Amino acid sequence: MNIIMGKIFLSTERLAFSLWSEEDISDALELWGNPEVTKFITSNGKMSEKQVCERLKKEIETYTNANVQYFPLYLVETNKNIGCCGLRPYDPKNNIFEMGIHLKQQY
Repeated sequence: MNIIMGKIFLSTERLAFSLWSEEDISDALELWGNPEVTKFITSNGKMSEKQVCERLKKEIETYTNANVQYFPLYLVETNKNIGCCGLRPYDPKNNIFEMGIHLKQQY
């Protein structure tokens, strides 16, 4: 995948933070379709393709509604997606957020 530079909102020398979009389904499937990634974030440790698609849709909606999401992370040098990290509303009425990091096994 090539990073669309307009989607990058923050970068360091090594990492770039982007926004999920529907076009990122292959990165989402590679990340959340991997039981090594999801073994601690889902009740049965696995996500079906349908669940991954729902998760991607939820991340996009969360950004639309709350201006946060688990932002996809890319290596600047290779444009390779290594996972995601960020925030999601936990208790919106009290302005409390949950922080999460989902990284591919090799990273």
